[in-house]
Parts: sequence; C-alpha cells; structure tokens
Amino acid sequence: MIIIKALGVIAEYNPFHNGHLYHLNEAKRLTGRAHVIAVMSGNFVQRGEPAVCDKWTRARFALNHGSDMVIELPVFYATAGADYFAGAAVKLLHASGIVDCLCFGSESGDIEAIKSAAKILAGEPPEYKSSLKAGLKRGLNFAAARAGALSQIAQTPEDLLTLPNNGLGIEYCKALYKLNARITPKTARRLRGEDITEAPGGLMTAGEIRSAFFSGRALDVREAMPTDIFNYLLYLYERGGLGCLDNLSDLFQYALRMENTGGNMESAFDMTGDLLNRFRRCCGRGRLLSDLLPAVKSRCVTYTRLQRAALHTVLGITRNEIDYFDSLGGPRYIRVLGFRREKTYLLNALGRRASLPVITNLKSADLPEAAARMLAKEIETTGIYCLAAKKNIHGLRHEYSMPLVIV
Repeated sequence: MIIIKALGVIAEYNPFHNGHLYHLNEAKRLTGRAHVIAVMSGNFVQRGEPAVCDKWTRARFALNHGSDMVIELPVFYATAGADYFAGAAVKLLHASGIVDCLCFGSESGDIEAIKSAAKILAGEPPEYKSSLKAGLKRGLNFAAARAGALSQIAQTPEDLLTLPNNGLGIEYCKALYKLNARITPKTARRLRGEDITEAPGGLMTAGEIRSAFFSGRALDVREAMPTDIFNYLLYLYERGGLGCLDNLSDLFQYALRMENTGGNMESAFDMTGDLLNRFRRCCGRGRLLSDLLPAVKSRCVTYTRLQRAALHTVLGITRNEIDYFDSLGGPRYIRVLGFRREKTYLLNALGRRASLPVITNLKSADLPEAAARMLAKEIETTGIYCLAAKKNIHGLRHEYSMPLVIV
C-alpha cells in the first residue's frame, strides 16, 4: 500500500491570485510534497463578509491552479477570529490522517521565531503571565501587552504578533502544539511590492483586488490573477453578481427590526449589548451596511468586529453554538468540496485514514447528531448566501443539488 504524505494549506482564495499561486509553488518546494490539500472557507469569510463568489467556484479555481483537494472549513469557524479559524483548520488537517506538513505565508518568513512564540502562547509559562500582567497594569491593551510579553520572553520582534499573517501563523503553530499533531509547520515569506519579479504578471492582495472591482477599476487588476479567474470575476462584476457585505443589508435591517418584537440579536457571536445599542441608535443612518458601520464604529471596536457581529446576526450563529462545538473538539466532519480526477487515490486515502466522518455527497451522509447539526447550519447559510445575492448568476441552487467539483 502506498503511504500518502500530503501538504496542507489554509486559505480563503477570495479571490485566488498570483500571490496564492506563488505560495502553492513555494510550499511544494519547501516541503518536498507533491500532493496539496487546501482547507478553504466556504461562502462566508473571516472578515465577516460573503465571499466574492461561491465556494464551489473558488474550489474549482484552486484545483485548476495547484491544489489537489479542497476541504471546506465550516462556517462557524470560517467567520470567526484568528484563534477559532486557525484552530479549526489545523484540526481538519490533523484529522485527515494524510497531511504531515503545513505551509503558510507570513510577513517574517521566520519559522523558528513563529514556533517559539507559538510554544509560549500555547503553554503560557509563569514568566509570560507575569510579563503580560505587568503590561496590562501599565495601561497597555491586551494585544500590546501580549506582544511585549512575548518579545521579552521569546526575544522575538514585537511586530511578530501585530502583522496579520505572522499572527495567523502563530495561531496555526499553537494549534499544532495543543493537538500534539505530527504535522511539520513551514512558512513562505509573503511577497511584497519589491518582489514583483517573483510573481510574474503582477502582485496585489485579495483585498486590493476586491476593492478594485467594487470601485469600478476591474481592468487595473487583470494581470494580478490567472486569466480564467479574472474573466469570471469580470463576468460577475458586469452583471452585479459579486458577493459583498452590502448584500446582507436588508437581512440585517430585518433582524434589527425583529429585535424590537422579540428577537435576540445579543445572542449572536461577536455581538454585545453595548454594540447592539449602538446599532439601534444608528439604524437610521442608511439602509446599507457600508453606511451603517461607520456610524457605529468606535475607537475600541474594529470594522472587522462590526462586520462579524452583523454577519453572525444574519446567519444566526450564536456564542452558545460555538461553545458547544468547541466542547466537542471543533469540526465534526471533513467535507470534500472537490479534487483532481487524477488524484482520486487521495480521496481513497482520506476515507481510510481520517478520524472524522468524510462527506463527499450530502444525500448519503450519515452523521452523528453533533456533526449533522453543524452540517445543517452550513446548508442553511448557503441558502442565505443565495438569497442575499443581487443576482443568482452563479447557477447556485440548494446544497443538495451542487455536485462535487472534479477537474
């Protein structure tokens, strides 16, 4: 029997671009692995927004450009903060039984510094706790106090935690240590503007690409992604079909009004009583969420937090649900969105080695109660994604009618 050893990557691909293509190639080089399994967010992403296009389309793009299999990160974790997002994605790779390397992008490119920081945060030794407490007493916010304590104990640069991809990498490694997973972490340094020659055709972030499309500058990003992906996004853009936060505006306004007639928005994950009161006071500032959020924004609350609170309200994701699944150990199944036809043996190996139920066909999925409950929310939120779309030109229907992506 051939022993499969695969490389794991964790991504949103919202949308897939040249930087992602570079990362996949670099990850294969760094790890020496020929098989790539991507854990990817579904129809909603970590910033608290709908993805620009649906998960099956994004899975197809990933499979066409370097991934061999795409596994879905359940919506409870895909839309949560870095610790939940990273922890759940790593648990899926660990549960696969066939992934022995994880490669992520980071600003520093220094895997030893990231691993050192992760070990401290995972174990929280007394000297770290003491330094953290001292920073908080000096009036630092938690993030700054934590960065200072980590820098003091691990002798790491203070920006190791403050730069977003470094921070996410630390969370990945922290999750590996807590699981005692036999997965080796590697990191590829994220390309910057001066590295343009390493990403032929152009280099932009996913956020810059989305911004260009939504501001009517789509042609400015033509060279920043593979041609087939650009052409499809342009097709969606010209027909008003790109997913965006404002697609949720009417559903959120409805939830806000239902709150006055017995609803319970405060139970939504990331929502608090104070935040809810601010939304109520500002609800007349505009129908669109892009008009409402600046009015609700305060110095202590980030836009991402506001977006997640609004999204979790619309999706009906509550703190109690998150706590319930966390108490069980996180994701309750491995759902395959797609794979490359010539790598069918990867799917077979996953079926043999996985420690969680593997889903390839919803109609035949026979799951324990908790897993069925998690999957039901995925099905429900896909319905909301379709409902919120300005125009359903993706060809999306309900989950049961969308086939496995095979390229």
